[in-house]
Amino acid sequence: MIGVFSQEKTNVNYTDNFNISPPTTTYIVTKEKKLYTALFLMPGMRFQSNERKAFQVSLAGAAVFTKTEDQSFPIPMCSWFYKF
Repeated sequence: MIGVFSQEKTNVNYTDNFNISPPTTTYIVTKEKKLYTALFLMPGMRFQSNERKAFQVSLAGAAVFTKTEDQSFPIPMCSWFYKF
């Protein structure tokens, strides 16, 4: 599975100048938008003893790609299926 995510961040910086009369404050507002692409892989094994019960073990891997850096990390998962 491939996912695309976006994040928007607003930064506010200010500078006070008390050396003049009247004192002033200068604000600088910047908006930063980031775009991420993620790839999810999830291989697994299912152990099924009969038709009503099963146990599944998988090791999902997630990778996130940006313009400046790439990160990947594992996500272990266990599932128990039971038919009612």
